[in-house]
Amino acid sequence: RRSSDLPFVVASLGSNEVLKKWEGPVGWQYQYVGISRNGRFAGVTLEGSDANPQQELGVVPPRHRVGLIDLAQFEIAWVAELTGHGGGTVRQIAVSDNGEYIAVGGWNNGVALVSTFAQKVLWNMVPPGEISTGYVVFSSDGSRLYAGGSAGCVFAFETRTGNVTGQWY
Repeated sequence: RRSSDLPFVVASLGSNEVLKKWEGPVGWQYQYVGISRNGRFAGVTLEGSDANPQQELGVVPPRHRVGLIDLAQFEIAWVAELTGHGGGTVRQIAVSDNGEYIAVGGWNNGVALVSTFAQKVLWNMVPPGEISTGYVVFSSDGSRLYAGGSAGCVFAFETRTGNVTGQWY
């Protein structure tokens, strides 16, 4: 069974004090973290197999839990799960300023958008003409998600629908 040797820690850079620490559950490892622009929320992913031997053989696809941390309360809410082999290309996650959305840049070579309120994946897509998108950021009001990748293009998505509303090379 694989367990995380490294816990997930929130610490103060000023005082070097550990504010909160979460141990990695057995069979899971903390992988990525992203902070909202206003510093109120953090998104985090866990990658794991629950020690399923079929996972190791590639029979069962990997699972990735997506969580939201309210940095005022230091509580993690696990809001969605991504399943499949697309997690190996994840490069970055981003959180909207109101904590409503978490974007996983690079998932399945595209972008996965999680609604923390609905606790589900709203959409997952690779933009037209793109090979792999890996970098994501929300607009200040959260209505747009911007993603860039290997085509040298920045795509603008309508956050709620995933519709591409613009692109810039």
